[in-house]
Amino acid sequence: MKNIPGPSSNYCAGQLAPFRAGGFTLIELLAVIGVLSILLALFLPAIGRSKTTAQLTAHAQQIRQHAALLTMYTTVSDGYYPIADPTSSEYCMIVWYQPLIKAGLAGSFRDFQFVGQSGRDLPTSYLSANFVVEQAIFDASATQPPTEDEWPVARIRATQVRQPSDKGILFSLVVLPASNSPHWCCLPEAPPGPVAYADGSAVVARWTDLLPGGLLRVRNWVGYAVYSTWNGVRGSDRASGSPPFSMP
Repeated sequence: MKNIPGPSSNYCAGQLAPFRAGGFTLIELLAVIGVLSILLALFLPAIGRSKTTAQLTAHAQQIRQHAALLTMYTTVSDGYYPIADPTSSEYCMIVWYQPLIKAGLAGSFRDFQFVGQSGRDLPTSYLSANFVVEQAIFDASATQPPTEDEWPVARIRATQVRQPSDKGILFSLVVLPASNSPHWCCLPEAPPGPVAYADGSAVVARWTDLLPGGLLRVRNWVGYAVYSTWNGVRGSDRASGSPPFSMP
């Protein structure tokens, strides 16, 4: 004989069992929001670092292309690197791209800006001082090199560059992904930035990475990593090199 549900049963012939409506309680909703907040706090910094790394990698590739244009320029200028203004080494470093435009190797200064840079009338990369000034001032045996204002500008041949894999030719003065310390050189907590070398290679490094022992030894700008070199085109820019001057 079959068991027939009694009156106290939830079952009634021809009627569905009662159904609990779905949805979150307030406590469950707050718990989910809390978990999501924790996950976002964990992942957002990692995403930001990945974006910065990707941008720096792209900028290193661009500065490497800029250096390649400099090499191309030497093939149409009897082996010489470009000089924008023979009377100012600083101006030469900033607007080094102008002779390349005149030679038809580029269209405008915008060809020398990194992805993400605002539309200023300046490129992001700067030419190293050692490629636009007279090399005698970088001679380690010089007893009294001239002051910065007396730097004579000279045309430098590509064949004069010794140790090209150590010789920085272009560098990034301002590092775009950085927010607090955008200048690549020479603040204590300066961010990593792209640097191109005369052999066509490029690296992403902090300026302290290119100094012997990470210490800055400079006299009349001679000794800054990449910005000017240890010993002219005959010396080395990387940490393996030895600066010719001590701190005054």
